[in-house]
Amino acid sequence: MRLQILAMGHYLPTRVVTTQELAAPMGLDPDTVTKLSGIHERRWVSQESAPEMAARAARQALRNARMDWQDVDLVINASGTPWQVLPDGAALMQKEFGRGHSGFSIHSTCLSFLNALEVAGSLLETSTYRTILITSSEICSKALNFQQPDSAFLFGDGAVAAVLQKSPSGSESELIRCLFETHPEAADFAEIRGGGSRRHPSDPETVPEDNLFHMRGAALLRYALLHLPPFLEKLYPGLSKGTVDIERIFAHQASRKGRELLVGLGWPEAMMESTLSHTGNLVAASIPMALYQAYSENRLKRGSKILLFGTGAGFSMGGIVMRY
Repeated sequence: MRLQILAMGHYLPTRVVTTQELAAPMGLDPDTVTKLSGIHERRWVSQESAPEMAARAARQALRNARMDWQDVDLVINASGTPWQVLPDGAALMQKEFGRGHSGFSIHSTCLSFLNALEVAGSLLETSTYRTILITSSEICSKALNFQQPDSAFLFGDGAVAAVLQKSPSGSESELIRCLFETHPEAADFAEIRGGGSRRHPSDPETVPEDNLFHMRGAALLRYALLHLPPFLEKLYPGLSKGTVDIERIFAHQASRKGRELLVGLGWPEAMMESTLSHTGNLVAASIPMALYQAYSENRLKRGSKILLFGTGAGFSMGGIVMRY
């Protein structure tokens, strides 16, 4: 599918939270926690809302694209942590922006941005829309479970936006291959049980812990080790044993152990863009934040073959091979 990322923008909250700041009150050694998690610091919101962060990232992306809001035809909110149940997050972001467009949300946890890219590619290919804005805005700090330090140290807050158009004739920019798989037998390995009708706030059986993040980290890692190689071979033959002809990898910044798993496949660490140490895991904003980092430093070349890859709660895996 002919798709071109015209420009990107981002927003990180001003509040910096170090691993030392979190570990010390819990009686944990900060150096050990940093070594295990791979995270030195992350950003947490103070007063910012998720729609506000999305709008700030979108404004920067539009400025970088030398466009105005009226140039946008469709807004896709690709986020894993909703600001509220109703209305749709795309509408809330546009309310923050002050003007509206056609819009909807894609919520597939950490893979939301990748799913939005595939959907946007289809809509642009058929000329349904001319310019699409994707925003991924995540606030994870509100639902951290400090009874599970392994996961509580992993997450940060932040937002990323991307402006997309159909690539012009003669351009190398394109989506080459998209693949997504879900293995629902592992659906409860990472979850927040509250917030919906299952554990509604007014239900007397709902307890505060239902609104916190729960993760079976070791089980998830074992599951990924089992299912990743065959998935990667279906996505792009040879990818389970090396990088083939991929020039740069933008993987979900899940954890240090997740990164080590990918290195074990034969993916050179130097080829993988990293934001984990200073942003933590940003859920759906994680992959595009790594992409934004390379974009903002002018290290992305038109026509370069890159891989966007991640896993998400569900248990889901997703990958896109594209020419930037």
